[in-house]
Amino acid sequence: MVNVRTTRRRELELPHAPALGWDLPEGHADDPPEAVGRAALAARYLAHALARDPATAGWMRRHRLTEHASQFSFWSPDARGERLAEAVSRIDPDPASALLQSLAAAQLTQARNQRANPVVTMFRAVETAAWGGSPQEALGDQDTLANARGAELGDCLRRCLARARQVDPSSGTASPAPAPAPSSWRGEMVLVDRPGEQCRVVLQFRLAEVIEDSASAAVLAQLLDGSDGLLYRRLRTEAGLVYGTVAVARDDGRPQTLTIGASLLRERLPATIDAIRRCVAEIDEGELPAEALGVAVGRVVDRVLTKLDEPFGALDDHRRQLNGQHSVAVVAEKASAAPDRLAHVPRLSSRHRPAVAYIGPVDETVPELIGRMR
Repeated sequence: MVNVRTTRRRELELPHAPALGWDLPEGHADDPPEAVGRAALAARYLAHALARDPATAGWMRRHRLTEHASQFSFWSPDARGERLAEAVSRIDPDPASALLQSLAAAQLTQARNQRANPVVTMFRAVETAAWGGSPQEALGDQDTLANARGAELGDCLRRCLARARQVDPSSGTASPAPAPAPSSWRGEMVLVDRPGEQCRVVLQFRLAEVIEDSASAAVLAQLLDGSDGLLYRRLRTEAGLVYGTVAVARDDGRPQTLTIGASLLRERLPATIDAIRRCVAEIDEGELPAEALGVAVGRVVDRVLTKLDEPFGALDDHRRQLNGQHSVAVVAEKASAAPDRLAHVPRLSSRHRPAVAYIGPVDETVPELIGRMR
């Protein structure tokens, strides 16, 4: 049984039912240039249809759109695979034009909000600098969504409905999606001019060697991240240079990376760049405080094990294993051994230049300043 605590502190007993997954084999990277946003619009329509079907109405649901997949997750005490299949069988692959126009309008609003969000812009920019090219904005724009609402969308829906797979952790049966082609590291610099805004600078590093699991990278990111993390302490508490910091370890099928960033005033950019370079040297030389490292290990273990208790935890863990990654339990076990391993794993790669992105007011001095970080 799962205890669910309400805002009135009244506990309800709910049966511990595993979540169901429904994975479709197309993501935003599969959208043609003239119909960017098609995969997101298809997912929006499918979610709309399933939410209104009596077989699945009222189920808790979540959707994640990735480069080459569209993943739906469902949880309910009465969630059953046959009920999901029944609802899927009733989906019309040729939705009414008025409905699509309404869904596209909602998607355009979401796209505008994302473009105005400096944090979203920051991570998109550093991904571009790291992996090259101009990333398709998954939600599209007015012109591309107009193209996506016609035959393109109907064809996409029919392909996805024909090739979609249910993922059921309790049965252990599912077909892994084919692995995408490996991405090539670029390690470039991207500047995004945002006049009148505070600056954001972010770096993404390749790790020096292939790591068997994501535990060590997660521990390193946890050591750096947060208001008591090493990055915040060096840049904010000790130097008073920045407003905030971020550190993220990425493990999604690409080579593992560490991303660090900070938000600051433009006039503090030169001093902040010097401080970041010193902090990076400290990381790469393995000068990591043992006590803080132990705390970081404990947080990683707690975080990954807590995920299993969430409604979609077992399903997410099942998907990890289908993608060839370690289970959450194995990551937690390996993280517990990380302090002894972080002396030599993971280091930042000396063979790959870091990717650097800057978002803020751009003048003639900014390119040279940002270039010093590479």
